[in-house]
Formats: sequence, structure tokens, C-alpha cells
Amino acid sequence: MSDIYYYHLKAYKDRLTLAIESPAEKNTKEILYSVSFFPEEKEIRIGCNLYGSLDMWLNMIREGEIRAVNAEDDLAEIRKVFPVVQEIFSLEMFAYIYKTKGLHFKPLIESGKEKEYLTLHREILSQNITGNDAVIRTKLHKLPDKNLILEIDVALFHGKRHVQILISEDFTYSVEALELSFLFYLERIVVGESTEADIMEFSRCYPSFGLSEYWKNGGQNILLPLLSGNYHKGIELLSKSGCCGTAAYKNLPELYRNPAEYTDVRSFLGVPVSVVRKISLEHLKKVDGLFTKIAEIWDYNRSILDVPAYTVPMFRFIKENDISHRMQPDSRRTPFHAFSEEQVVKIIRYLAADPLLDYEMFRGYLHICSLIHAYPAGMTPGNLPRAFDVAVRMYRELENRRLSEDFRMRVSEFSYAELTTETGPDRMLFEEDQYMIIAPGNLEDLARESTIMHNCVCFYSERIVRGVTKIYLLRKRKNPSIPFVTIQVDADRVVQVKTAYNRLADAEIQLFIRKWAAIKGLLIDTEDIGRTA
Repeated sequence: MSDIYYYHLKAYKDRLTLAIESPAEKNTKEILYSVSFFPEEKEIRIGCNLYGSLDMWLNMIREGEIRAVNAEDDLAEIRKVFPVVQEIFSLEMFAYIYKTKGLHFKPLIESGKEKEYLTLHREILSQNITGNDAVIRTKLHKLPDKNLILEIDVALFHGKRHVQILISEDFTYSVEALELSFLFYLERIVVGESTEADIMEFSRCYPSFGLSEYWKNGGQNILLPLLSGNYHKGIELLSKSGCCGTAAYKNLPELYRNPAEYTDVRSFLGVPVSVVRKISLEHLKKVDGLFTKIAEIWDYNRSILDVPAYTVPMFRFIKENDISHRMQPDSRRTPFHAFSEEQVVKIIRYLAADPLLDYEMFRGYLHICSLIHAYPAGMTPGNLPRAFDVAVRMYRELENRRLSEDFRMRVSEFSYAELTTETGPDRMLFEEDQYMIIAPGNLEDLARESTIMHNCVCFYSERIVRGVTKIYLLRKRKNPSIPFVTIQVDADRVVQVKTAYNRLADAEIQLFIRKWAAIKGLLIDTEDIGRTA
């Protein structure tokens, strides 16, 4: 059997047919599987079943393993039979919605007279509206049979474009097919003055839309609960449950699953509705993979998430740290790994209380505190900038003390001291010379050399401590306390010889340095020797 498959949607007068085809001999195609969807029904009728199952083929279509004969026509073909459908998320989702609730259409308005109910687009927009705002206005129309039609006008680009919709239970009409993948994710929304009253009255008549719950929880894009039912079961669950921020997040990875998983919010997000309602669009935009992490926290200890409101700093802390102890032992550890659960809860409550808190500064503060083994303002400082500055100052003081001690230990090592003219059995070879070479005894010596000689040798302290380089001080024997020449040695090479202001040493000093290098077994690897000022 061929590994290349195609699918084809075809609308007939009384049904929509999906066929799976495979190339056969002489440019013909063999139908391997076909099913039909009928209006006013929820049952799928199988026409041909040579191979596979509907779920298998739909999953392969979702995964891109089956090519469309003409995918651009899919929605057009579906709308010929199911006019209530405005856009499809996937054929798999379309089939699932059809099987679970049906795609019925009630012709509440006589065909051809729908535009008589579209009046809002003619009204003038407020001058306060900007081109980036999406203005959603509504108007209720009462039909003689006591049905209600909700007219919705979405004005975009300061009214340059209008999306006009009529909606009721099992009835949707729009002038043109709606781009739900665009309209569902409008962000800057302004609603009309009558919208709330219209929503409440419409919701009393048609509670199945979940519109009042969505509105009560701060949702403004009313297209989500009104139109998601025939588009995506997961988005419908979120919007009708009042999970407004999550419903409006386009890149939610949990929306790309098998439709059968969308039985309730917790089944596909891992946390209950009460948690999801407090998650905003901003949270999801700024913290990747948020639901995976908070589902771990919920399973581990749900009381950790028990705060009145959530913030981006709180979620960043949760995302970055192994609060539920699921990381492998060799995973990267953070400054927070040693905190007790009680301390973690305290930090989360602290971060949840201030959405504007500078999280980078806070994590920097905790990191520095872990290095100095102290919390100068506690783990949750009331004045974070001041606490951060104090911690940095303490860290610098501690590092200076550490560096000073490490430096003293390094320059006192025999391997360092043996290159001076005053140490070792060859020291007598330099007793008659007017110059001597010594090592700095501490950081203060290095700093003094740098200041008096006007060079940058004070910045070599860390390299000296690491053993990367050595600095030696050439002095006149009659004035051994006065800086005269600075020498740098890397391994067994002399790489710099400088007098004050980084000038070259004179010929007499260079001759002494050549003698010193030869006796100590050092190579001259610098143009500072051989040239004179």
C-alpha cells in the first residue's frame, strides 16, 4: 500500500463527505476511507472502510501526514452544508464538535433579509478611539417568536473595517466568513455603552453560551464565548468558564491536542478553573510553559498557589525553581534550592503582592545573599532597591577579604617567591647589583605600585590568584620601598617590563633583567626588552 495519502472534502446538497485517497495505477486514485456528515445529525456515516479508522486519519491530517487535495476550499465546502461554522481549527476538531453536540442551524431570519438587522456599522465612533483599538458594539433585536438576535459590530482601524455578525442559539450570520483565528486574539478592546445590558439579557435567554460568566470575570472579547463552540472545544471551555486571559492566548500549546481531551478545564491544563481564572494574558506571554509548571505545583502542594492574585514575578519564580522537587540530581541548581517549603510559600506570597516588583533585582538579591550566607533585609525585603545595594556592598567587602587572603597565599608560595632575587640559593648572584626584584606581599602593595607607576597592574589581582600570571617589582637596593619598574611573567616568559606611565626601561635596567631572566630560567618574550625610550 502507498505511503502517500490525500484527503478531499466535498459538499453535496444534503451532506459533507471526507474521503481519504491513495494513488493507484494509471493516474487513478483509490478511496481507502470515506465518511459523511449530515446537518441536523451527530452521527457519522461510513461510506468506505478499506483501511484505518476516522480517528486515525484525522490525527494524521492534524500531524501533516496527509496532503489536502485543495485545503483552501475546506472551509467553503463545510459552510455550504454547515453555515453555522465560521472557521475551522482543524478537521479533527470539526469532526469532534459534530459528534459531541452537532452543528445545527436555525434559519431565524428569512434568507436575504439578514442585512436589515445590521445597523451598528453606520454609527459614528467616539473621537477617543485610536487606530489600535478594536471597538465591539452590540444591539439586541427581538424577533416575533420571542427569539433574540445579538447584533455585533467590531470596528477595526478606526472604523476603516467593520466585522458584522448576527448570533443566536444555533444561528450565526456574517457578511463574510469570520477570521476567528484573528478576531479571538484582539487585545485592545473598547466595548460600547449598551454592551453589558445586552449581554445580561441575552445570557438570560441563552445561558448555554456562558457569556455572563465570561463577562463577570473581566472578559471583553465576547466573540470568544459566542463563537468558540463551533471552532475549538478547549477555547469554548476556557471562555465559558470565565478563564478569559487563557482563552485569549493564541500560542497556548495545550490547545493542540486530541479533541477528546477537552472534557473540562482541569483535564487539559492540569489545574482547576479557580486557578486558571487568575491567570492573565500578560502572565502567559511573559512566562513560557506556565501551565506545565503550575500543574506540577498543584499536584505537589496546592496551598502554594493559594494567593488572592497572581503576578509575573511570582510565576517567574515558580518557573525557574524546582519547588516540586522533580529535577534530576544533576540538574542545574538555583539560589533557591536550599529553601524550606515554608520559605518558598513566604516568597511566593511576597511576589504575588506586588505585580510591579523588579524580579531581576529580587533574584539578584537572593543570589548574592546565598553567596554571603546572610539576608541583610530578610528574604522578602520591604525596600528591595535598598536591600539589594546593602547586599552588594556586603558581597564586595567579603570578596575583597577573600581576594586579599587568596592573593597573600598565592604570592607567598615558593613557586612565586623563587623568581625574586632575594630568595633561593642564587640570591648571592644579585647581591652586588644596584637593583633587586621582589614580589608584592599583599593587595595593598599591588595597589600602591599601580598608583605610583600610573599603570593598570592593580587589575591583575584575580589573574594572579588564579595562577595565570605573576607580577614582580623591580627596585633600587638603596630605595627598596620606592616603585621603579613593573614586570609581568606568564609561566616561564617575561611578557612586560614597564617603568612609570608604561614607558620603556633604559638599557642598564634591561641588561639587569636579562641577567635575572637567564639565572631564573625565563625567556624574554616582549619587545619591551631590546628597545629603549
